[in-house]
Amino acid sequence: MEMIRLVRDLVEAKEKESIAKEHRVSIESEIYELIEGQLIDDSTLKIELEGFVLKVKPSLAVKVDQEAAAKYPGAFKIKYEMSYSQYKKTGGKVDDIVTISSNKPSFTVENKNDTN
Repeated sequence: MEMIRLVRDLVEAKEKESIAKEHRVSIESEIYELIEGQLIDDSTLKIELEGFVLKVKPSLAVKVDQEAAAKYPGAFKIKYEMSYSQYKKTGGKVDDIVTISSNKPSFTVENKNDTN
């Protein structure tokens, strides 16, 4: 059966992907420990080694107290967002100001034969 082969291949690919991601994250952590002191704000650090170019750009998150921010409206960008569930509840009232597009669906697979 074609579908069972594809599902088995998907399970195998996801397992390999998970292992590869864990390995990559471990390597990135080691690199970060070596260069942490060289990172300045959100500037990209560029390191050239034996024909390789490694670029590390810090990712800094800024959280804003929404109630307090209302006191400074000119200092913040306002972005209107809604989930698809919220959109459906509007009954079409916002159809002329929203665009619905389809993203890649998520795939979850479970091996019911796996006893781990």
